[in-house]
Amino acid sequence: MVGKKIAYYRRVNGLTLSELAKKIGISQQQQSRYERGINRVSLDRLYQYACFFGISLSDLFQLDDEEKVEIENKISNMVGNKNEPFDG
Repeated sequence: MVGKKIAYYRRVNGLTLSELAKKIGISQQQQSRYERGINRVSLDRLYQYACFFGISLSDLFQLDDEEKVEIENKISNMVGNKNEPFDG
């Protein structure tokens, strides 16, 4: 989810993947991996993105409605049917 937010702020600021990577000081490949959620972004790097975009760290963790539904569906699938009796 954080990677999607980074990509969102990159696009809003009119930057290409390569332009943002250069400004942040990482390779284009690493930037792409962050945005696709393949590599985890360190807290220090998240802070760097937040400062660059002029946002708070918490802005990178705000969920939009689509992301909330996606998470709810994943939780629902993991938990299973709530109406089934516990068999533990």
